[in-house]
Amino acid sequence: MAITGYFLDENWEYHKILLGFEHLHGSHSGANLSVVLLKLLQEHQITDRVLVVTTDNTSNNVSLMASVHEAIESLQSSNDVVIIWVPCIAHVIQLSLKDLLGKIKAAPKIDTAKQTWSDDRVDSLRARQQKREIVDTLNKVRSLAIYINASPQRRESFYNLQTKEPKLVPIQDVATRWNSTFLMLIRAKKLQQTFDMFCSQYD
Repeated sequence: MAITGYFLDENWEYHKILLGFEHLHGSHSGANLSVVLLKLLQEHQITDRVLVVTTDNTSNNVSLMASVHEAIESLQSSNDVVIIWVPCIAHVIQLSLKDLLGKIKAAPKIDTAKQTWSDDRVDSLRARQQKREIVDTLNKVRSLAIYINASPQRRESFYNLQTKEPKLVPIQDVATRWNSTFLMLIRAKKLQQTFDMFCSQYD
């Protein structure tokens, strides 16, 4: 669990520091997370200086904030403690995009990049070869990334078609990595000519 502190000093200079990078034991419940966070705040002697906490939007962070708020009120013997919880906007956007891709059946279905290629994918790709829908474009790029990266020989062949350094390979998106579909498409755009040359070898 990484905890980063952001603050302004007496000269109004903005600072960002890593307060802790803690290994978590047991379940990642809000109560367990709050113990780790509170311990770090006490170690840095800043329990009375926390104004805002930003986390992603998972339910355990709701109980995390409630537990931390209650603990700090107890430490300060005060009911006037105000800590603002700001849900992470990047996570809100990510959840929205994930839902959108799911609705159009274009979301990645696996959590880790595939290292093997199955020829079963070829038939389904050929069946939709002339389609121009978003889901088809995404699936073609995704399948090419899997196909090229699944073989050292194909990766080398793909490298050899590139004249500029650094030589790149396609990125495969996965369900668990934020922005991975965006990064996959940005990389595919950059490698568009190389994709065309690579695919022409199989025409």
